[in-house]
Amino acid sequence: MRLYLIRHGESEGNRMRLLFGRTDYPLTELGREQAAEVRDKMAENPVSVCYSSPLLRARETAEICFAHRGVEILPLPEVMEQNMGRYERMDFPTMEAEHPEVMNAVMNGWHGFLPQDGESFKQVGERAVAGLNTVLARGEDAAIVAHNGPLSAIVTHLLGVPLERFDRFYNRHGCYSAFDLDLSRPDGRVILLCFNK
Repeated sequence: MRLYLIRHGESEGNRMRLLFGRTDYPLTELGREQAAEVRDKMAENPVSVCYSSPLLRARETAEICFAHRGVEILPLPEVMEQNMGRYERMDFPTMEAEHPEVMNAVMNGWHGFLPQDGESFKQVGERAVAGLNTVLARGEDAAIVAHNGPLSAIVTHLLGVPLERFDRFYNRHGCYSAFDLDLSRPDGRVILLCFNK
């Protein structure tokens, strides 16, 4: 089975440099161009089904990448971005001025950071892996279009790396990563074919 992980293109929230996860920002013009770049890079890659975070920036990216190929696009809520709780939509200068202790936690230990009224990265990782298992159960060549946090959690899981090291696997806009999975083997062999291509 071939699995492709695709981060959505730049969104309005990214452009404004906000701390956000669940706010449903659309793609920017650059984001649509980045999605088209992934579409072109993925043109020869076999994909039977695409799973997408239901957030607009991911759905738009999935449609740009696969709608012209007639690939079915299914919602996968488990790969939505982290809920940042009361810090949703705050810009980084405001966060640094009003909540320096939060910014310190964000920059130096995101995996252990629990936003007030939000969710921890551990929770993100658990639901992202549950979503991955749904995809793997079908056993088809598939793409997952989602957000950096859940995609990084999936990468660490596939490679057998502790979740705390997720920040070593930053998924860039306009790129995809590919894995070859042999689900018939007892060891469930995973081969990383490319990262941020």
